[in-house]
Amino acid sequence: MPLSLDDDELETVMSAAVPIRPRDRDQFLRAVTSELAKHVEIGPGIVGRVVAKIQR
Repeated sequence: MPLSLDDDELETVMSAAVPIRPRDRDQFLRAVTSELAKHVEIGPGIVGRVVAKIQR
């Protein structure tokens, strides 16, 4: 099932990717997407927590 984020949630993910080296961004985005896919409902809180977890 495709992952659907609203504009604010997408901005959260993309902003978190900015400081990551360009060659590592794809891996980061795939990890975030994979983790978000585990959740039935996605909202700003889940997105923020997942991004923070993956950034570590």
